[in-house]
Amino acid sequence: MEIIPDNYSGVLLGQQKTDWILGANSPLNLKVRVPNKDWKTYSSAHEIQLYNIGYSDSYDTSLCTQYASTDVMEHIINWDLANNKVPAVVKDFLQRDGYLVNGRLEISERLGGANSEMTPSGTFLYKAANAIKNLGIIPQSKLPLASSFIDNINPLLIPQDVYNLGKKSKKYITINWNWVDRSQVSEVLKDSPLLATVKFANGDVILRPQGIHNHAIMVAGEADDHYVIDDSYWQQYKKYDKAFVDNFIQFTITYNVNNMDTAQFIKNNDQKIIRNTNNGAYAVIYANQFLKITADRAGLFTVDRLTRKADNDLVSVSQDEWSQLDKEDKYF
Repeated sequence: MEIIPDNYSGVLLGQQKTDWILGANSPLNLKVRVPNKDWKTYSSAHEIQLYNIGYSDSYDTSLCTQYASTDVMEHIINWDLANNKVPAVVKDFLQRDGYLVNGRLEISERLGGANSEMTPSGTFLYKAANAIKNLGIIPQSKLPLASSFIDNINPLLIPQDVYNLGKKSKKYITINWNWVDRSQVSEVLKDSPLLATVKFANGDVILRPQGIHNHAIMVAGEADDHYVIDDSYWQQYKKYDKAFVDNFIQFTITYNVNNMDTAQFIKNNDQKIIRNTNNGAYAVIYANQFLKITADRAGLFTVDRLTRKADNDLVSVSQDEWSQLDKEDKYF
């Protein structure tokens, strides 16, 4: 089991006076994604917040605020991907630009970490959250960790093309965040996992470590007497007494499809079957044309696919996207 220094601190505690608190000064407006509040199924690869583990130049990044924050967004979008809730144009962007690994989202922690006024004692949760909101997200593969702590938190060492990709991501995905009042945590966990803080500890029992909170984690589930937390050290899942977890933040994600690049979508999805998730309608893309499939032509379409020996690759789109693709009202 890992041992971290007694003086370790990856998070600074505090809020801004202007911060919004869900359930305290705003009404709940929640989806129900995971009714049982068990988010573990939607995890991306477990990452440990150390550079070059096992080698002499290894160091602790202290970027727990970013590891936990990106974990939250990965879980939300992974659920949306698994349930066909990501608009096709957004999914196409994520695939094309390298955000998805084995169908799961993998986001870099360094972009937000280097732009959240990071210190050797960590940073404030709200600064970590604002960095992600303002700069967008980039794939893990596009920005590996730097070889020293100081370089890793230097925003000037991040290439401009990486910043540009983060800016590009904002055209497709809008990220917002808010604090969550403790009384609302149980309900909010049905909608999304949460960023929060704890005093670092290890163990398989329900943990109740005494002392000032020094570590950011993701709340991945709930039982009657504890939260399940997802940690960025070797022991991924731990049980914490609810009274020993605090400072809850929720991230919300909005997919932007009003500016759909229909020409690019059609080019990327040639010969694929398109399904409207709102009404169950089907179409196909042939020769750069979006062609709707009517009930009376469905049999002929099936024979046509067999003749072409085409794969039955299916791409789901929303009604909004369908309307943008269906500008010429063409049929198979």
